[in-house]
Amino acid sequence: MKSIRARLAAFLIVCTIGVTCTACGKNSEESNSTSDAASNSSVDADSSDAAAEDDNDSDSDSADSESADDSESADADTNADDDDAESADGEMIKQDMTISDYVVEESSSDVPVNEGVSTNSSDSSSSSSDSNSSNTEDDGTYTPSVAGKLLYWLDMSQKEDYVFNGDFIDVTFRVKDDAPDGNYTIGIGECDFANYDAETVTYTTVDGDIAVGSAEKLETGTPSGDGTIQIVCETTEAQQGDEITVRFNMSNNPGIVALIFRFTYDQNALEFVSYDVGEDCADFIDLA
Repeated sequence: MKSIRARLAAFLIVCTIGVTCTACGKNSEESNSTSDAASNSSVDADSSDAAAEDDNDSDSDSADSESADDSESADADTNADDDDAESADGEMIKQDMTISDYVVEESSSDVPVNEGVSTNSSDSSSSSSDSNSSNTEDDGTYTPSVAGKLLYWLDMSQKEDYVFNGDFIDVTFRVKDDAPDGNYTIGIGECDFANYDAETVTYTTVDGDIAVGSAEKLETGTPSGDGTIQIVCETTEAQQGDEITVRFNMSNNPGIVALIFRFTYDQNALEFVSYDVGEDCADFIDLA
């Protein structure tokens, strides 16, 4: 049982390791900057060679000391994360749902509308463009730019699986004022679901759509495939300048204690505003 809890704890640690690595990178940059500044200030044209050597040795020792302190601090942060994940032998292994950006790879053509609702369980491939880029080129061709959000959650504190279905996640977007009329896909990327026995739970997803302006609203899709959990993003419609909430519904959930959920949208036409846990799942999932 301890190995099961450890595997699920690792599930959360993988989600947070990016934050730890970023902190380590920043500490390293600050250490290098301090070392360079100290080294430059130690050189004095009017000082003797012996004095310059003493200063350089002193600066080197100081830089080494600061680097060691930063390294120890980073190790302490990592150890703290591990301690939190395994505290009380699994009694308090819990992470409220958190959202962050993630790199999206998506192949797309320069067209103003999407074909419709599609079924998938993974990301496409090709790099997304800058979120500040214009959505129309000089020749009038619209260029989509795909952005992504990642949500993760883990709760083993009750030592049992949580079964919840229905309104799963509600995401609010603002339609940009210069977004051309058309259908904009709200995609579901690669996800992960796990139960208390550290078993992966399979899933099937269906993308959603926002019909903007004069575009025709599409029908919400029906899931297909062998996945156990089914997540369907609803379709909706809006006008330029509107704030619109898109709902992700979950069904056939056999019970889970951890998840990683990704969704994508066209950031040249839509601006992410906020997200909430759906009312049917709010009793089981807390927001950070």
